[in-house]
Amino acid sequence: GSEGGSIEEPMAAKHLNPFLDASDPASPAVDTVGFVGLGRMGAEIVRNMVKAGLPVTCFARDLARAQDLIAEGVRVTEDISTLAKNSLIFSMVSDDKALNNVLFETGLAASMARGSVFISMSFNSPVAIEATAAQLAELGIAFVHAPVFGRPDAAAAARLLICAAGDGAAVARCMPAFEVIGRKTLLIGADPKAAAITKLVGNFLVATIVEGFSEASVLAQKSGMSGGALRDLVQELFSPNGLSFAGYIQRATTGQVTENVGATVAVGLKDVGYMRAQADAVSVPLPIADIHHEHLRTLRAQGHADWDWTAVVRVLAEQANFQFE
Repeated sequence: GSEGGSIEEPMAAKHLNPFLDASDPASPAVDTVGFVGLGRMGAEIVRNMVKAGLPVTCFARDLARAQDLIAEGVRVTEDISTLAKNSLIFSMVSDDKALNNVLFETGLAASMARGSVFISMSFNSPVAIEATAAQLAELGIAFVHAPVFGRPDAAAAARLLICAAGDGAAVARCMPAFEVIGRKTLLIGADPKAAAITKLVGNFLVATIVEGFSEASVLAQKSGMSGGALRDLVQELFSPNGLSFAGYIQRATTGQVTENVGATVAVGLKDVGYMRAQADAVSVPLPIADIHHEHLRTLRAQGHADWDWTAVVRVLAEQANFQFE
């Protein structure tokens, strides 16, 4: 098809890999960057790469949908084989199906050179990431999974938190790009699946916060508290000078709940009891409080009323047949 910023060979620029072993025939002399997935997140990531001087070529099935980037001087192609000539190819696509499509149904993976690196930056399932890593390994292509935390405004400001996992040498080749699109890169390990688990757990924490805020909002406002007053309270509680969650996080991740006790199981039962009574009085469902109350009751029945109320993690671990180290 026609191309914006038409090119036949990837644009060479400054070396992206200070760790490159030039004697390794599988390593390109110069790393060039390809990018696929030009939605709101992807477009902002590309802009920051280009702004930093990285040699980027983007792929778009329909150039009309990439006119803004083309107008800004970004190199965009409709030809998957042109994208495949780059030695580092980043993707930011919507889901597992889209990842499989862009890699294996378009012919991209089959066209990439051995020793090149494919980097998925979207939230994909651990199962899909494991399968993708195996398929790419058979083709001699390194796979780095690097999902991000942050909305499009954070992407635009190069403030993403990047969670990268994959072969160490491959991750090192990606670092110059990561450094210009994010505020920090967490190195999760050699298995790309570990980054998928990290993103999944992070998103689960966000989901529970959204649910908690939502339940608190309805309870507060149906009980006569204004939305503005609730926003002020939340801002203070979660500000740098507000509550410290360090103790809770330490206890929940280690299972050590019998030392340095703060609020006890007995106190938690009293507090959550008041919450549920008020919710009942104004006919508001509080599913999180109900679940938490049940876990606390279990602990009390087991004789652990004097443990820290973070001991609910022990109940969950027992249900999951999991032992803390």
